[in-house]
Amino acid sequence: MQSTEPQAESGGMGAPGEAQRGSRRSQEPGKSATGVTAIQSERRSVTIGGQGAFEPILNESIPEVTLPDDGELVSMDASDAAVSVIEVLDLVAKATGWNIVASQGVEKETIRFWVQDVKPRQVMEILKFNHIHYDFNPETRFLYVMLDGEFLERKYGELKKAEFKVTHADVMDIEQVLNGLMSATGRLISDPRTGNIIVWDTQANLDAMRDTVKQLDVPLEPRVFMLKHLQADDLLETIQSLLSERGLAQADPRANSIVVTDLPARQDQIGEMLEALDQPLITKTWTLRYIEPKDVSERLENIVPEEAGVITYDEDTHQISLTAIISRIEEVDAMIKEWDIKGLQVQIETFMVSASSNIIRDLSIDWAYFDEISGVPFAIQSGGSRPDYTTAPEAGQRASVGRYPYRAFLQDPVTGSFFQELSNPNGGEAGQPTGNLILDPDFKGNRVAVVLDYLDSTGELTILARPRVTVQDGEEATFENTTDQPFQSVGFTGYGGTVIDNGTGDPVNDVSSRVIPGQVQFIKVGTILKVKPRVNDESNILMDIETEESTAEDKTIIAGGLASTVPQKTQNKAETQVLVNDGQTIVIGGLRAVSVKDDVERVPLLGDLPFIGRLFKTTNKDHIDRELAVFITPTIVDEFTQPEAERAAALEEQATDTIRHSQKSIFGRAQDRITQGKNELSVAVGHTGTIQSEGKILTEAELGDKFNTYRDAKVKPVVIVRVHPDAPPAIEGNIRELAMTAGLKMTTETERIPFVPAPRDQAPVPAPDHSDTPEKP
Repeated sequence: MQSTEPQAESGGMGAPGEAQRGSRRSQEPGKSATGVTAIQSERRSVTIGGQGAFEPILNESIPEVTLPDDGELVSMDASDAAVSVIEVLDLVAKATGWNIVASQGVEKETIRFWVQDVKPRQVMEILKFNHIHYDFNPETRFLYVMLDGEFLERKYGELKKAEFKVTHADVMDIEQVLNGLMSATGRLISDPRTGNIIVWDTQANLDAMRDTVKQLDVPLEPRVFMLKHLQADDLLETIQSLLSERGLAQADPRANSIVVTDLPARQDQIGEMLEALDQPLITKTWTLRYIEPKDVSERLENIVPEEAGVITYDEDTHQISLTAIISRIEEVDAMIKEWDIKGLQVQIETFMVSASSNIIRDLSIDWAYFDEISGVPFAIQSGGSRPDYTTAPEAGQRASVGRYPYRAFLQDPVTGSFFQELSNPNGGEAGQPTGNLILDPDFKGNRVAVVLDYLDSTGELTILARPRVTVQDGEEATFENTTDQPFQSVGFTGYGGTVIDNGTGDPVNDVSSRVIPGQVQFIKVGTILKVKPRVNDESNILMDIETEESTAEDKTIIAGGLASTVPQKTQNKAETQVLVNDGQTIVIGGLRAVSVKDDVERVPLLGDLPFIGRLFKTTNKDHIDRELAVFITPTIVDEFTQPEAERAAALEEQATDTIRHSQKSIFGRAQDRITQGKNELSVAVGHTGTIQSEGKILTEAELGDKFNTYRDAKVKPVVIVRVHPDAPPAIEGNIRELAMTAGLKMTTETERIPFVPAPRDQAPVPAPDHSDTPEKP
């Protein structure tokens, strides 16, 4: 933006005169024939308060007067009532012999004081405290007493004449301003025709008026502001509030400029504002990595006004653009950096289980407490009391529950009772009962899944669905195990008109109806679960959970004289919000469905006879009360978390070891059984160079430490290595060197390509170029 100052035009807006003043005030904003738009301030020209009360002489200083130390000591007690100043002066005159003259203002004053044996001049000091002034003539010994205001009026209150010539401003406006600067005794005469104002007042008031007229009676100067980026017409109303009462602003669209005719100070303010507004518009585009462009657009619409910027976004390219000034762009850029961050993800593992309430009570499983306390696993117990999870097992029907699948069955397949005594995995002689259950450390699983799978296999309950899904933090996951049950709907429509009765020939109304052909519709019944997880700063998960269990029963209805069968939907709903730890399982129960089933037992042939057939059959009503329990386990994950891949890799490694064992000779299999499989150590190398052994991802250093644990072992395993063809070539040699250092033998297996997921902190390794490698026969 540029600012230029052309020369002031003659006969401008500030020339005095009533006719010219009226012409200026009647001008309305609008466009001229050249397209120039003008606008003027709409404020009142002058606002004045306190007219005729300006007394600057009261601020003048009063000189100090020293009285002679004459006279006798005086005393006075004014505790009963205030005494007049005249009485005090009479006491001073008698004590000193001074001649005292008091003004009329002093005669009306009263005072209260208490003195004892003081000099007369000290009494006079008391009068000074009450704004009473005095002066003493030592030659005539006259004491003149008056009020402070009377003294200032006598000394400075002489009226003098001054004449002001108004050249640029409005005479009437200046007159109103000067009226506010006059004292109570001042007088003013103005002549709008000549622009003269004559004032009689004190010198102090005249000096204040002269300074004011000098500041107000200044010429208005036009200044041109050139705009580079914004349109002049758009800014015209914006600068109106900065114009003075005489100011005028004009927009010239041809040159895209604004001409401001006003006081220099106002022009400077308008120039600063135009410089701040007239900034170039730039467009910046952000490619969003995590947050949706539509969500960012909605947030920015609440921050960036429509007139301050243009927001566009493209879902296909995942980009959002903003056209605005640079400061707004920088502000939005900082916001987008805060918003577009990698959010957490939550894996939700769900079991929807249906079981009879009787079975759940018989098992005495308290699902609400099915978890861990300080790392100690909970338990399932057959009995009436809740088990003590922190102490050693006692006599009774009990089996501990851990994170891993069981090597043994939970129930005796013959008697159906729980196993009570199992071998001790933590020491002691083999086969000695301790009441604990051996856990399988080779395969990680979910402790809830273990028990539910077992109970499902024994028929104690039914797993309706076991979905598992990963969602973004704050997004809703929906699980459905439903059926669209069809039914046929029947409708009717009426029609009518006027017909002629063949018998009488009279018109009659004919109203008929017809059946609309049946339409097949569907109603959704089953189990629906909605979960919305939100992760807080403490890595806890707040979940909004909504469950619905619905069933449909056919009902017969009659409409329009026709019977039809439609489903009647019964729903059980539960909504809750819970805060759980990462990996903790919660259970939602109480969704029950009660059904009654008639079981008829009869004697063949005889039970079907009329009348007497009742003697040969019995009918039992079987009440089935089933409960829907929903087990939800949320786990915080990110894009690097690979629970499924890790499980698949562990299964692949276990399957490879099993196949290798089955393909061995009788002697080899016997050796595996004697050493319990400790005669071999499997190592797999993935396509990125990731090393896995016994279900764990290891670095080369960790693998070396693992090899070194067998340095002094009686039975040293043989390291069996499987290497992916795309793995870095140096990996196999490094592993061989680590095995030799630990004194272990190593063989390479090439029949089965290993599957090993890459860890989160390992950058992908580019696949080697096999274009020059000859194909194997």
